[in-house]
Amino acid sequence: MRTVIHTPTPNLGRSVDYWQALGFRSQGGDERCLLNDAQMEVEIDARRSARAGVRLIQPSWQDEIARLREITPVHEGDDAAIVVDPSGVWIYLSEEGGPGDLPPRIANEEPCVPGTFAGLSLETADMKRSACIWEAVGFAVPEDLSAAWVSCKNDEDFIVTWMAPGNCPHLFFNPSLTFFNSGRNPEIIAILRETGVPLAEEITVFNEEGLVDNVILQDPGGYGMFVFND
Repeated sequence: MRTVIHTPTPNLGRSVDYWQALGFRSQGGDERCLLNDAQMEVEIDARRSARAGVRLIQPSWQDEIARLREITPVHEGDDAAIVVDPSGVWIYLSEEGGPGDLPPRIANEEPCVPGTFAGLSLETADMKRSACIWEAVGFAVPEDLSAAWVSCKNDEDFIVTWMAPGNCPHLFFNPSLTFFNSGRNPEIIAILRETGVPLAEEITVFNEEGLVDNVILQDPGGYGMFVFND
């Protein structure tokens, strides 16, 4: 399975500039632009029907779609079958060689400016239903869903974490990417300020001295990014 972050945009050029400022390399494209760093791929989609989510690509989704129809509505999009997580996040199910397929990933060994990628984060009001949907599309889901947050991953080791409502003392954009930087965040935040990338929120609540050691970003299409020090 190939896992690609899917973000809409009101302006393709502006979004490409934004992600390039974060260290992603662009492959170009008129309506859909693919970018990547050493850790992940991002598809910027300028079509008006595009919504924030994730695109999953494999040879066939026939069996999974049959299972999904017993759980949740499955919509037929222009280039993929679409299911919607209770968080509102769209999951695009594309088949290799079909209209939703993407060109091969280009080489880029450099990590992006926000740091070490730790997966996709969602805030959901229905942990059980989210678990059923992500399990049906190929993610290994833990049996215990009673915690305030639960993580799962697919065979590409792409991690999705669901948060129960009311657990995060900061803004939460659905969906968001999470980066955990093991104490390196002050340096990373300084670089972000130098690049001119706007900070959606400067977080001090986790710091006893009231210092900004965590920040949240948001791309032009509304995709969030948690850049955290832990």
